[in-house]
Amino acid sequence: MQRLKAARLKNIPGDLSCVLRVSFVSGEDRDGFHESHPIPAMRLLWKKPNLLNVVFIEKDPRGTSYFEARMQPFLRRLKGMRSRNNLTVSPFDIFFAILEGDMNAKGVGVEKIEGRPAMLVYFPSVFAPLPMGAVGNGVKIWIDKDEWLPVQGRLFTQQGIFTFTLTYAAQRDKAGKAYQLPVKVVLYPDLSEERRSAAFPVTVTISDYKINSGLTDVDFK
Repeated sequence: MQRLKAARLKNIPGDLSCVLRVSFVSGEDRDGFHESHPIPAMRLLWKKPNLLNVVFIEKDPRGTSYFEARMQPFLRRLKGMRSRNNLTVSPFDIFFAILEGDMNAKGVGVEKIEGRPAMLVYFPSVFAPLPMGAVGNGVKIWIDKDEWLPVQGRLFTQQGIFTFTLTYAAQRDKAGKAYQLPVKVVLYPDLSEERRSAAFPVTVTISDYKINSGLTDVDFK
């Protein structure tokens, strides 16, 4: 866990902005859904220690998209928590505190993810609220043995099992300092657990990084 924290500290800049583009992958049981429910692009803003904002920067020409409507309550909660609590704690610190509080956590072994060895750690007693009404109930995390970055995760929720993989690439700020940041997240149905996943096949591409550009608190209003 300490190495995971160190890798996170090394690769989180003072501030950043990026663009998220989410798309569904067509599936046998959801054919056509990816065309009938497009997801507009979003911009994510981040500033240490705790400022986070996600806003839709595109519109579905047919009106408010299905997922924009579903995500808006979650985005409002993010903004409301920031304004009410004025926290000075990073959400990453909260995430690690939750994981470390699971006294039943255990290392499961080493598996290969995308051809690279990764340590698998299981946290069976982790509970967490997620977007769109889901509630997490246990999580598995695969951690790259060389970079010590999470490369795969699996959330167990009341709605099913959500498995996602992360791909990283070096992103540089104006001074040339490099940060290993995610450029693709793939969420997909998984059949390797006892329950079949209810997750949609989804790909998130992350681009247009601007790092340590000098974001102020006003940018998050």
